[in-house]
Amino acid sequence: MAFRTLCHLVFLLIVLSLTWLDAAADPRPSYRPFEVKSGNRQFTARVFVADKQGGERAWQWRYRLQVVSTQDDAVQWEHDYVYDGHPGGDLSDDGRYFADTSIGYRDVGQLVSIYRAQGQHHFSAADLHVRPTGLEGTRSRLPWLHDVHFVNDESGAARFVVETLEGSRCIRLRPEILVEDACTGE
Repeated sequence: MAFRTLCHLVFLLIVLSLTWLDAAADPRPSYRPFEVKSGNRQFTARVFVADKQGGERAWQWRYRLQVVSTQDDAVQWEHDYVYDGHPGGDLSDDGRYFADTSIGYRDVGQLVSIYRAQGQHHFSAADLHVRPTGLEGTRSRLPWLHDVHFVNDESGAARFVVETLEGSRCIRLRPEILVEDACTGE
């Protein structure tokens, strides 16, 4: 009887350990459709499957980003969307810009993507002057962000502010999209 109780206890410990390890692991991509509202709630960005392209796996499919007015559900603009399977993003109050920011740092590839009716712009760690020095996390995810938000200043310039562990980075949205050397007008 003692042996059987010991076996049950060991089995329970193994199950609890595996459950904890799974909970501590990085979130798996879901590729589920999602919506994001602008801060003023006047616009909604929707990401959805546009075409399964004969693929069985969600990562093989083509996705679309659509921004609609919450007043009348009228489509403001639509664009192809590069989806990493992790839902979320930020929509500007005027509905003109949607930003997708990677939670995990990576040397190669995009960390921030800005979408608008006229196209999309992707920014890497090098573009944003972000380095992995001092970042701590799991092997596959190095957190590098504190916060992100859209800002409009008195001159009408719009910016997407990325607050990193190393300080703020600004992406100017108007008149053209580019990374600024300093965050002014926050």
